[in-house]
Order: sequence, then C-alpha cells, then structure tokens
Amino acid sequence: MREIKKKQLFTEEELVRSQILNSEQQLRRMQAQMYHAEAYQSNTIRNVDTLSMTESLDALNPFIMDFFIDPDVIQVVSAKLCFRIRPYRAYSKTVQSSESQTTSAGGGTTTTTSSGGSVELTSSSGGGITVTSQAGGGQTVTSGSSSTTTTGESHPGGVACAMITTDANGYIKIDMASQYWLRVYTDSTSQHTHGMSHYHYVTISSHTHLVTINDHTHTVQIPSHSHNVTILDHQHTVPPHTHDIAFGIYEKQPTSPQVNIYLSNNGYDFDTFLGTYTGDGEVEFATRIKGNGWKAIRFDGNELMRVVAYLIVKTDIKVVR
Repeated sequence: MREIKKKQLFTEEELVRSQILNSEQQLRRMQAQMYHAEAYQSNTIRNVDTLSMTESLDALNPFIMDFFIDPDVIQVVSAKLCFRIRPYRAYSKTVQSSESQTTSAGGGTTTTTSSGGSVELTSSSGGGITVTSQAGGGQTVTSGSSSTTTTGESHPGGVACAMITTDANGYIKIDMASQYWLRVYTDSTSQHTHGMSHYHYVTISSHTHLVTINDHTHTVQIPSHSHNVTILDHQHTVPPHTHDIAFGIYEKQPTSPQVNIYLSNNGYDFDTFLGTYTGDGEVEFATRIKGNGWKAIRFDGNELMRVVAYLIVKTDIKVVR
C-alpha cells in the first residue's frame, strides 16, 4: 500500500509572519484590556472628537474654527490640526437692485496738462519750380494821342528829317539813326497849323509765369501753457435693475499663500500663536489648551484662498457611576 503525502499550503516564512501578526494583535488587545481596566478603576474613559470645516479667507477676513472642550474632560491627551490650502471658490449669484445714487461730486477746475514752451518743426519741403499762371499772346493798345503845331511868320531855320519805312506787318518804322538836317530859307509865311494823330502798340507773346521755391522748413513756437477743465456739480443715478444668473463654479488660484494660525482659550482672544505656513501642514497643540469650554482656531491669510481644516481631539472623560 503506497503512502500519500499531503501538499503544504503555506511556506515556513508565511507561517512565521502569521504567528507574529497574531502576536501583535493579541498584544494590542491586551493593552486595550489593561487600559479599560485602569480606566474602570479610575472612573475615566478615552474619547475622540473630530471636526472638519472648509472656509474662504483673505487679508481682511480670517477663517475662525470654533470647538468645545466638555466640562467632564479631565485631560486633553492630543489635539491635532491638519489643514490644506486650496484655490478660492466662488458661486455666481444675482441680486435685485433699487434706485440709488452712486456718485456725487462738487464742481471744480482741474489742471489736466501743463507744458513748457518750445519751437517745433511742423513741415519740411525741398525746393522746386511751380507754374503759377499761364496766358496766350495778344496785341494791346497802350496809349493814343494827337498833337497840333501852330506857326507864324517863318524865318530862316532847319528841319530834322529821318528815314520812314514800313515793316512786314504794315506798321510805320522811323529810323532816327539816319536823320539829317535840311535848312530852308523863306521870306514869310502865313500863320498855319500841323496836326498828327498816332497810337502805341505792344505785342505780348504766349507765355507762363514760374515761381522758384527754395528748400525750406516751417516752425511753430508754442509758449509755456496749461489746459484747465471745469467740472460742474453733478451726480449719477442708477435705476432699479436685475442681473441675469450665470451658473457655475469659479476658482482663483492663490499666487503666494501664507497663513498665520492662532489659538484662543476663551473663544475671543487669540493670544496663542501656533505658527506660519505657506502650504499644507499639521499642528499638535494639546499642551497649549487651557481649561474647558469654548476654544477657537483662527487662520489669517495674506490673499484670497480657501482652507480645508480637520481637527482631532483625544480626551479623557470622567465617568460618573
């Protein structure tokens, strides 16, 4: 008959670990039994209270966390504050508005700008030649006259003569350069007159007028001055109105958060400083708690943020039988 060997379910190492774990559990049970036995003999019981709060704060509005120590507590064994710094969270909401005067101001004169004098270059231009006017040629009569010469008895004398011709246009041309003297002797003449009527003609050819402008600049000189604005007494009024609701959650991330934490042993005077933190942290302050009653923890922040706080308080309470 063949012998059948049973397969072992656990290794030797696993069996040793199981025995150690069982021993630790038995040790904790024994300690709890001893504590309860001592507590029974001393008429006390261990109590654990927890409190959690989440609140927003900024540089002007702190976050205050109230808690209470029961009068039956004979000892605060542990008081641990755990907290986290989170972005500020806002919830949109609209409210109805009544008519209101938003601003009111008296009149006045205000100097808005002031400037010293200066000479400024306003424009600059190079030289050039510009045609300003244009006209065609023509013939103009500039003057006309007639003359009469009266003579009496003649006597020996001379007459200046010149060469008289006509040009291509039929106008009379007098050549004074070819003048000569003719002396005439007469005995006597009767009184008579000589008459002559003539005109002067000026011929203007077709032409234009040109103006030459040299390279130049224009400057404006502004004296020292100021401008005054007069505002009359006035006010602005906003009529009753409502705003539409925009649903949503809006968060603002703090840039450089810093929190100072204080403890109050009477709920009003925060005269116990627990520390300064720039991030998440934990604070044990059981030894700083004095007496029973209302206590409070205050968070002072330097900017808009939100703090999530969790408080764990272990106390021994007197049991009345």
